Amino acid sequence: MVEDTFGAHSVKLPAGDAILYPGSSLHRVNPVTRGVRLASRFWIQSMIRDDGRRTVLFDLDVAIN
Repeated sequence: MVEDTFGAHSVKLPAGDAILYPGSSLHRVNPVTRGVRLASRFWIQSMIRDDGRRTVLFDLDVAIN
């Protein structure tokens, strides 16, 4: 479950897939009911510090493409 400015989103992906979300988003991980969970975490840092400016640049990129 990831919570962002658009609300809460439940995410269930196939084994081996990954999800990326902003560090400012709240999240929780549900308990494993069958099998084993193997996890890897990593962080990336944007060269654009302000979230609003990153959003504008993303929107411009989408419009150009």
